Amino acid sequence: MVLALFVVLWAVSYWTFDRVSVPLSGRSMLIFISYRGQLSAVYSPTSIPRITEVWRERGDVDVPGNTYPDQFWPRRRVLGFGWITNTLYLNTPNPPVPRDQQISGLTGRSWACACTGLAAPVWFAALVLLGVAALPWVTPRYSVRTLLVAMTLVALVVGAFAAANRAPLERLPLE
Repeated sequence: MVLALFVVLWAVSYWTFDRVSVPLSGRSMLIFISYRGQLSAVYSPTSIPRITEVWRERGDVDVPGNTYPDQFWPRRRVLGFGWITNTLYLNTPNPPVPRDQQISGLTGRSWACACTGLAAPVWFAALVLLGVAALPWVTPRYSVRTLLVAMTLVALVVGAFAAANRAPLERLPLE
């Protein structure tokens, strides 16, 4: 069921974006965005003072006459995955605008601040949820041989780590 919802979210994200803003204590917030098959979760150290509750904004990806081109992610992504730390992020939300009054896309209704966050493709989130859903049906069965091999490997790794971090022997001065 959840996987089907993610497939629908992925398909709809090419026509509309969804942005959910969650105010945290003080003047900070979490921002979650679904945009053109991508998901992002960003921590913003500043917030809109008037917003004190969770709010959701939905808008069109391509607005006719939009003068602000959307920039979903400020840095280059690898296979759809990205990470930013204290980077200028252009999609910190303004107060929500009704859909019939929208004159710009995602970035045009936003302001910029230094944020930290990550981006991932929707298909990755769907695979993670599919794996979590399959966990109750996985029953691990170990034999004594498997446990002995695993303990031996752990002992070798711990021994190699201890040997690598061992202080060198001090040499006694020759008289």
